[in-house]
Amino acid sequence: MTDDTKLPARTIAKPRRSWGKRLLLATGLLVVLAAGVLGAAFVWVQNADLAPYAVGFVEKQTGLKMVAEGPLTIKLLPSPALRAEKLTIPAFRGDKPLLVVKDADIKLKWGSGLAFWQGITLDRLVMTDPTVYLLKPKSGPANWQSAEVYQEQQEHAAEGDGNDFSRSDKLPIASFGVVDVTNLNLAYVDEASGKRVVAKGVNLKADGTDLADAKLALTGTINGQPLNGQGQFDFSDLSRVPLSTKLDAAGLKLALQGEVRDQAAYTGAVNVQTPNLKATLDSLLGQAPAQAPASAFSLTGDVAAGGDKLALRNFNASLGELLKATGDVDVTMGDTPTASGTFAASGSNLRQLAELASGQKQPTLPAAPFKLSTKLSGKNEIRLDNLNFELVNLLTAGGNVAVVPGKVGELPKLDADLTLRGGNLQAVARAFGSNANLPAQSFSASAAVSGKGTYKVSDLSAQLATLASLKGDNITITPQPELKLAGDIALKGNDLGATAKAFGVRASLPRSAYNASFRLGGDKRIEVTDLVANLPGLLEATGYLNLTAAAPHDVQGVLNVSRLNLDALGYCAKQTNGGTTAETAGTAAPARSETPWSDAPLPLDGLRATTFNVTMNVKGLGCSSFPATAAEVVATNTAGELNVSKLNLTLPQGGTAAATLKLGHSGTPKLNATLTTANVPLQDLVRTLKDKGVELPLNATANLTSSGASSRALAENLAGNITFDAQNGRLPYTRMLGNLSNLAGVLQGQLPSQNDDRITSLVGKYSVNKGRVNTEQLTVTTPGMTLTGSGSINLPAWSIDYTLTPKLAAAEGLNLPILIRGALGSPNIGPDKDVLSRFTGRMTGEGVKSLLGVDKTDAKGLGGVVEGIVGGKGIQADQLLNNFLGGNKKTPAPQPDETQAPATEAPATQQEAPVTPEEAIKQLLPF
Repeated sequence: MTDDTKLPARTIAKPRRSWGKRLLLATGLLVVLAAGVLGAAFVWVQNADLAPYAVGFVEKQTGLKMVAEGPLTIKLLPSPALRAEKLTIPAFRGDKPLLVVKDADIKLKWGSGLAFWQGITLDRLVMTDPTVYLLKPKSGPANWQSAEVYQEQQEHAAEGDGNDFSRSDKLPIASFGVVDVTNLNLAYVDEASGKRVVAKGVNLKADGTDLADAKLALTGTINGQPLNGQGQFDFSDLSRVPLSTKLDAAGLKLALQGEVRDQAAYTGAVNVQTPNLKATLDSLLGQAPAQAPASAFSLTGDVAAGGDKLALRNFNASLGELLKATGDVDVTMGDTPTASGTFAASGSNLRQLAELASGQKQPTLPAAPFKLSTKLSGKNEIRLDNLNFELVNLLTAGGNVAVVPGKVGELPKLDADLTLRGGNLQAVARAFGSNANLPAQSFSASAAVSGKGTYKVSDLSAQLATLASLKGDNITITPQPELKLAGDIALKGNDLGATAKAFGVRASLPRSAYNASFRLGGDKRIEVTDLVANLPGLLEATGYLNLTAAAPHDVQGVLNVSRLNLDALGYCAKQTNGGTTAETAGTAAPARSETPWSDAPLPLDGLRATTFNVTMNVKGLGCSSFPATAAEVVATNTAGELNVSKLNLTLPQGGTAAATLKLGHSGTPKLNATLTTANVPLQDLVRTLKDKGVELPLNATANLTSSGASSRALAENLAGNITFDAQNGRLPYTRMLGNLSNLAGVLQGQLPSQNDDRITSLVGKYSVNKGRVNTEQLTVTTPGMTLTGSGSINLPAWSIDYTLTPKLAAAEGLNLPILIRGALGSPNIGPDKDVLSRFTGRMTGEGVKSLLGVDKTDAKGLGGVVEGIVGGKGIQADQLLNNFLGGNKKTPAPQPDETQAPATEAPATQQEAPVTPEEAIKQLLPF
């Protein structure tokens, strides 16, 4: 083979070896280039100002608009590090930022292995002059919360699951190196509670480079009080971290000597001391709870707490005289609960202790000393054996209770026998905030409770001294999700009179046996059915009720009452005779002129918190001041208005009354009422009128409106009209005025007319404006006279200014007005003193002679006639003819009959002194 034949072969082989070298060279160059690019990136990152990128990233992730006035740089090699200057994090709301830092340095350590970016740990944190401001307003989110976070918290709180969605299951302990925070200033303000925590000049030094001997030091001030703390930790094994810490701030000394296991449980000694709890809390929180006592507080013992386990060994706690507690208790909750040990506590004031623990007022708890003791035991349950609780001098409770706790949101399983005793039921009720009129006598109660979710109450028995006993059968209670009740309740006693007296009823009731019973039931509502009450002389009723126990309360029901003694129940006070003064009108008003009105707000909270629709049919009413014999009532109430759509009353002598009433109470109360009556015996409603012999069956109509937040405002704003009439009856005062008419007629030479106290017509019309009742018409007609009225009644001032003027048929022109003036409670009633003086003056002495044209001797015979008229004895015809019609003529004496024996002279009798006209007038008008 020639050389020419070999050349192409060589020519082809040479380029193949060249491309292989080129590929190797290209690969090497690519690696070098990649390394150069990566190195350049690292160099660029380590030297570039990343503030704009970091600010954008933080805002995108958290919503916080961080501001970095100085550079923010990051280094990745040889270890990650970050440095920031003049860093500010604004708050979500308000002018003050959340955080301001002069400068900060953070150094980290890479993890090991191929994934070196995992397992990064803190090597060093240095922060200078940080300022933190946290504000929690009275309502709405805090300045560190976004609207979304606040809304999420509100939703969790509304669910009531008790979980903090932001809480970690582990304690925030991690491996660290050096932490150096210099001159930290922090302010926390809670506008709702008034709490204010201000920390100044706080320096935190922590050295964890040696994890087996990590140390921490804390100095500064909190609310102006020195703050000092120190601690020593071993972080070499995070599953078991021994610690020893001390903290001294505002008189509080805290010491822990123990260990934290699995970052979730603490075991060790606890010692907390302060000479004055209130002063300490004032200093640490800015404002202590109002219930916090200025007493020494101490808490010592060995504690094991974490997860479902709580153990207290040699436990001793005291808060002055308010609480002293000791115990040696070991409790495990969860699916397999267990308990062992003993616990005892006592205190001087249960209410104050509860208020301190809850942070809220507890007005229904007794402010009384208490004692509590029990022995704990049980496997798969927690038993409280020999449970004893005492409210000193009030009551004792005891028994045995077994509890199996349920899961979150579930009711526990219970098995309990309980007893309750007390020496004075009234005192116990007062201590728990009730002012009910209860007996000041001993009581006892006992019951057994068992079940889970639905609880069966058996052997319910209660006894009130020797007065009453209560029994319960077949009772079940389901508290959740809606209250359900079922069971039979029976009440009985042997002495109704003694029982009523013990409950403050003043009426004298029969000392007979009594009973009441009803059946409980209902789903979501409480149904009281088969109600029977048999309280002789007091109440006899049947019916049913349907109500809700939770607010707002709602009551539906129908009651049929065959007897209701309102006097005995204390709702019908007997009227007393107020009487009237004997002075003539125009004298000073009585000193007792207080109005019944008050400026206190009307007690409408109960109506506003309750709705109801109730029908009552009542017979056998007993009420001394309002003699209705039967009533029919239909009343409804909403959150805004009370509506009595029907109130029908049956009264004596065939009288009836009907009324409707609307009371708007959602805002300023507004009243609208109507009343109609037929043949209502007024004298039976006002006892003083009956005592004077008044008989007056009235037909009346009233339409009234008003508004106001107090009884005084309602009186001042009362408006409307009132009309009434009567076609028969008796008014005793008209007889007296008729007698006066006869006397005046006789003096003027007229024959006396017959008169009585019967009325033939009475008509009254009144208008009401701003509480003043003004007379438009008042006319009373009798056979011998007509009486008219004028004037007004001022209800806000509780006063009356009224005039009754008679027009006498037998004596034209003779008017003797009767004035009624003064306080409505006890007005002055009497004739006008000026008119009376003129009238009596005409009838005395020579005035009679000049009036009749008779001499003085003949005028003396007037006394017997006046006495007869005024005293109601009448006038003899011969007396009238001899003394008046005949003037000074003498009737011839009868001549003796000579056939008859001479008459013997009658023995002389002592004559009564004649009644003077002035005295006669005063006897005539005994006001």
